[in-house]
Amino acid sequence: MGMRARGVEGLGITLRQVGERAVRSARERMKREGETVAELARQYAPVDHEGPTRGSPPGRELERSIRAEKVIETNRRLAIAISAGGTVGGVDVDAYAALMHEGLAPYGSGAYQPGPLTRAKGGKAGGKYLERAFTDRQDRIIDAVVQAIKRGL
Repeated sequence: MGMRARGVEGLGITLRQVGERAVRSARERMKREGETVAELARQYAPVDHEGPTRGSPPGRELERSIRAEKVIETNRRLAIAISAGGTVGGVDVDAYAALMHEGLAPYGSGAYQPGPLTRAKGGKAGGKYLERAFTDRQDRIIDAVVQAIKRGL
């Protein structure tokens, strides 16, 4: 009877270790995938026609503001938030980020048209840059996380 208890206890420890490895592997992969989505969003984001002062060259503050951030939810689950905005290089890009995300053609409402620097980035640059980056990677993210979990087992 004593040997059985040790065997069960050992199995519990082993299962807990396997579970921890799988979770760690999934979290690491989610972080990497979040960075990939953020990079794709930077590629899709518009480019300002000028910098923070009249006539200065574009500082690409919107692109530089796009980031992947780790968020621990109340149930200790990891989430990765991809966002744009904040202050970059002394420039508050919150309003601009929202206006361009929602209104810039060709993927937003069309309230704003892309300028020459945005058009030079190619056909994927435009509105809804955060959403489209996630949507374009969504299936690969799921597959990558599932594979990471399997490797962790």
